[in-house]
Amino acid sequence: MIKLGKELSVKIGGKVITGSVVGIDCYRLENFEGRTLQWASYTLTSPRKHPFTRYWITDWGKRGWVLWLATRKKTPAGRFLAERSGVAGINFSGEQGASTPVAALVVYQKKDGSYYSLERFAGSRTLFFEGRKVKRPQRTGKNTYASPRLAK
Repeated sequence: MIKLGKELSVKIGGKVITGSVVGIDCYRLENFEGRTLQWASYTLTSPRKHPFTRYWITDWGKRGWVLWLATRKKTPAGRFLAERSGVAGINFSGEQGASTPVAALVVYQKKDGSYYSLERFAGSRTLFFEGRKVKRPQRTGKNTYASPRLAK
């Protein structure tokens, strides 16, 4: 797991984006298939212009890493992913943002392999995200990894 305050770089669309980890959300999802999945989501900020002012990177284990950007699009597109959709318990550290201990997620995968997600935290409005698979983020500077603290 990546620690708060560390800088990461990720390559997307031929460009390298570097940001600082300001928040970590550890998800424990009870999905529509009746299974439990766990993963870490890292909130990053950078001095770059929108959409990379604030973005998210999730570690989906064997399915790889996904870089998420907020979007205003409200129409789901693609194939519904029951294994990545459901109700999640969340432990968070660092900047909390909209995060609450419970959230509902609905994830779709588009034909091009990218993702579309709706997320609703308790007591907030629905948030919309678009995601793309990326290679594991690279640490810049003296970054270190820590053991994951997953939601209970």
